[in-house]
Amino acid sequence: MALLCVSLVRSVHDTCQTADMPESRNAFEVIATDDGWKISGEIDASATPALSEAFGAAHVEAEGRGVVVDVEAVTFIDSSGLRVLIDLSRRIAPGHLTLRAAPRSVRRLLDLTGLSDAFQLEDAVSD
Repeated sequence: MALLCVSLVRSVHDTCQTADMPESRNAFEVIATDDGWKISGEIDASATPALSEAFGAAHVEAEGRGVVVDVEAVTFIDSSGLRVLIDLSRRIAPGHLTLRAAPRSVRRLLDLTGLSDAFQLEDAVSD
């Protein structure tokens, strides 16, 4: 099965498809929210440049308050994605980055790398 990927870093979207499957939109997306960002999809090496760019001015905007990254819709994250979150945490101030609604796969990566205490973890917010 061949994997075809087109990276659209400037628009913060990746499109990937296999030869046997229809095109899948939004393999990665980051959306600014009132208190930070909402991330969905696969956070891997191809997504990290766009994610880093989106987080670029976070230390200026977050002065005096915490930042929340909603990761509920993240379906995959690897060490490069984790590195971007660590860099963001360091830029805004230790203890001021909250990961909201982290799925089991994200929590497992944090546990395996010993970084569970590096972020505040928050349950999903109900509407």
